[in-house]
Amino acid sequence: MKKWKLIPVVLGLSLSLSACGQNTEAPAPASPAAKEEAPETAAADSKEEAKQTDSAETAESIGAVYFSPGNDGVNMMLGATTIHIYFERADVVGAGTLTIMNKDTNTAAKTIDLASASEAVSADTVMKELGWDNGTHLLVDLGDPLDRGYDYYITCEEGAFATKDGSIKSKPITDPTTVAFGMCDYGIKLETPNEEHVYVGDHLKATVYVEGEAKKAVVEDYDENRVRLSDKEFESTKETEIKIYQIGEDSFTVAFYDNNHDLLGKIAVSYTAEMPPEPETEVPERTTIGM
Repeated sequence: MKKWKLIPVVLGLSLSLSACGQNTEAPAPASPAAKEEAPETAAADSKEEAKQTDSAETAESIGAVYFSPGNDGVNMMLGATTIHIYFERADVVGAGTLTIMNKDTNTAAKTIDLASASEAVSADTVMKELGWDNGTHLLVDLGDPLDRGYDYYITCEEGAFATKDGSIKSKPITDPTTVAFGMCDYGIKLETPNEEHVYVGDHLKATVYVEGEAKKAVVEDYDENRVRLSDKEFESTKETEIKIYQIGEDSFTVAFYDNNHDLLGKIAVSYTAEMPPEPETEVPERTTIGM
């Protein structure tokens, strides 16, 4: 398990939902001849039957789902390692496989077992903006950031999501345009000297990318007694250093602003610092003398 992760804060959503396992096709209209021949009672029966069919389809659907990144032009910040998936239903869990495809190379960038997806503790601002009073917010950890400079899309196998009782499963997502996203020109890339571990005394290297529409980055929400940063404001892409001083969980946030000083987005870097392991002592070699 990684001891550090980057979580983007989703901002500025203009919402139109895509569906996973939801039937969005409208029924074909009846022909004029059929309308003339059908009696009123038959029409009433037909309406009732259609109503029951619609109810059955709705009951068998996972329902509306929102991906971030992926919906409404929401892209992924450089360095981010989390995908957020919101469901209108409150009883949805990960049950199958999600694949992130590199659109440019047509190869799989990540294949993730959604059973490892964790559920957020409570509905947040995004859920409220979607107009859902209740629902599910799943966090999918990518492990490592995606490569910069490519476009991506998400595919899901049938049954990738399901209700907790297993009675309803999602339909597959296979179209490369359904859940597609690119990488922002701004973000942060971390280099840890001890791979997934963060130790007290470590000097982490970070490149803060201030490019494209981002004109300024500011480091916020951190405790100087626990972590020190060589730079706190950036007006261009720059490499900086992060020094770890104390054990335990910590985080800091990097906020990105455009030319009008409007907030574009934030990315929170969180980690758990440990004491470095004790150095191994060498066992002295023994000399055996034959007698």
